[in-house]
Amino acid sequence: MKEKINLSIKIKERVLFKNISLHSLEKLPPKIYGNLSDFIHNFLIIYGSNVHRPEIKIIDAKSILMTKNESLPDFKLGELILVILPLGDTRYVFICKVSERLDNGYVLQILDPRTGERFEIKTKVPVFISFIPETYIRDILQNHEYTLLKEINASEDNYPSLSEVHFYDLVLNSNHNIDDRFKKLIQKTFLVGELINISRGGIGVKVPSYPGIQDEYQIFYLKFNLITSSRVIKMALFSHLRNATRVENGVMLHFAFLSELREPLWNLLRNDIEKLNSP
Repeated sequence: MKEKINLSIKIKERVLFKNISLHSLEKLPPKIYGNLSDFIHNFLIIYGSNVHRPEIKIIDAKSILMTKNESLPDFKLGELILVILPLGDTRYVFICKVSERLDNGYVLQILDPRTGERFEIKTKVPVFISFIPETYIRDILQNHEYTLLKEINASEDNYPSLSEVHFYDLVLNSNHNIDDRFKKLIQKTFLVGELINISRGGIGVKVPSYPGIQDEYQIFYLKFNLITSSRVIKMALFSHLRNATRVENGVMLHFAFLSELREPLWNLLRNDIEKLNSP
C-alpha cells in the first residue's frame, strides 16, 4: 500500500500547531466551553490521513453525536477517531471511541488521552536516529510539491503470510522521485538509542546522553527493526521530538510519529509485539 500525504500540511498539523489533548469538553477554556454552540461548526475529525468536517451535536461533556453523511467512512464500533477544535494557532484534541452506531450517526465517547495503549519493549532493539535540520523543513513548508509517501507492504489480508513487513516514510520531490537531500540526510546517524516503548502514535527511546539541538522543528527520522518469531517488522518513520527527560543511566526521548499507524495494522502489530516480549 502506498499513500501520498502533503508533507507541508502534515508538519504544520503535528509540529507547528499547539496541540492540547483533553479528556472532556468541560476542560476547554471557560469562554469556549460556555459558548460551545458558537464553535460547533469549527470541529474537525481526522481519520487516517483524511480530514472531515462533520455535523456534530454535543450530548454531554464526554459524548458527541456525529451525523452520518456520504463523505464520512462507515465507522465500526470501537474505532478511534481524533476530534479537533482548531482555534487560532491552538488545536484542542479529543481522542474518541465509537461507542454506538445509530441509524443517523455515531455516538463518540471522549477518552482520557493518557490511557493510550503503549507496549514496553523487553528485548534490546536499537533505534538509529537521523536529524532533519530546520533548513530542509523550511524548504518543505515553502514548497507544497513535496509529498510524504507512506510505503507499507502489508494489509489486513496479507499480513499473516508475510515474513517481512515494512513501514517506510519517504519524501518525493516535484518530479515524483525520492528526494536526493532526503536520502543524504537519513544516511547520517545522529544518535543510536534503545527502544523502550511503542504505541500507534510514537515511541520512547533511551540514549546514554542527549546534547540538545537549537532547532525550531525538532524533526528526526527513526529506523528500527522488531524481530519476532513470526516476521521481521522494519520501520523508518519521520518523528517529532516532544520531550526529553532524564532517567537512570541516560535520557528518555519521547517521539511522536508525523503520521500515526493505522488502527487495523496496529492491531496486527500488537500481537507480534506481545510475542516479542514473551519469554
